[in-house]
Amino acid sequence: ILSGSVRLDGMQVDQDRRWAIIWQLSLLGDKNAENIRTQELIRDRSSSGKRSAIAAEAAQPDLDVKKKWFNEIMNEGSTQPLADLKAAMYSLFPRGQEEIAAQFEEEFYKLLPSVAAKKSNEFLTPVASSLVPPLCSERSIKSIGNFIASQNALPQVVIRGLQAAKDEDQRCFKARTVAGQGMKKG
Repeated sequence: ILSGSVRLDGMQVDQDRRWAIIWQLSLLGDKNAENIRTQELIRDRSSSGKRSAIAAEAAQPDLDVKKKWFNEIMNEGSTQPLADLKAAMYSLFPRGQEEIAAQFEEEFYKLLPSVAAKKSNEFLTPVASSLVPPLCSERSIKSIGNFIASQNALPQVVIRGLQAAKDEDQRCFKARTVAGQGMKKG
């Protein structure tokens, strides 16, 4: 589809759709995703293209890539533009990469109070809502709750983001539990 050798009737493959396909390839760990992303960035030199490439890179199920972006995001002195950091934040811990995300849980909670004391609400909103590793487990739900309860100096925007992440984890855990019960009955 990206090369144009396959066409689907009625489907326009515009630039946004091209990046969406590349993001999916990266998310799935396709061996050609990095090369495809690099070539697409040459084709699309816009700021949106740059952010899409960052998002696709961050979505890879690759621990070293995740560390690179996590450290850049949580670095209080980062000089990366906020738009670029947000692109990485929103793609860093997608569902399905829980084992990788779990490796960042302790460090996230360790760094968050310091980062929250120094960064703007515009930065903290996506940090609090998207960097909480989405583990979809009882343990992670408790971890988020315990962290919120232990922090009395976090800005409200962070508390709201953490609570939203906890609520999402609860929904995910409940859905998995119900789905598992249905599979046992069937």
